[in-house]
Amino acid sequence: FRTQVGTDIFNEYSPLGVPTGLVNRVTFDGSTVLFKDSWEPAIQELLAIPAQAYIEVVPEYNEGTRKLDLQVKSEFLEDIDASCNLSILIIESGIISPQKNDLASIGPEPNWLDYEHKHMLRGAVNGTWGEFLVENPGSGDVIESDFSITLDSDWDAQNVAVVAILLDADTYEIIQVEEV
Repeated sequence: FRTQVGTDIFNEYSPLGVPTGLVNRVTFDGSTVLFKDSWEPAIQELLAIPAQAYIEVVPEYNEGTRKLDLQVKSEFLEDIDASCNLSILIIESGIISPQKNDLASIGPEPNWLDYEHKHMLRGAVNGTWGEFLVENPGSGDVIESDFSITLDSDWDAQNVAVVAILLDADTYEIIQVEEV
């Protein structure tokens, strides 16, 4: 289930082990890659900060052609001193496939054969880091963008979601995200 976008993100941040993760790709206590016990404090810290932008995603899907058209509206709620990109990712849930497991307390060992994978990254509509959207947007600026993708025949369209990510083009820190 590896993807080019997943490999690009892995290579950019070089995690030392699992489970590790990123919280908005922001550095906390000197590290961007965080072990699971650091996720909640980092999330709580970010939740206390007012949103800088709002994203609205309107999808239109054609079952016959498997074409997914997206209208994305990015509205800036404050001035941002950065070049901003918009990245559109595709994820899928409900994928039943083996998963390695070494904790009998949560499931079969050593492999969980019928594990349900959720929020699995399937690919990027417009590249790993997205495409340029705006330089130094001001409060009240609204930018509309359109994207299209034909869903891969291996993906279950009923379980697919779109993740729109507004990010700082230089640091890759996430400014706002919307999932539809």
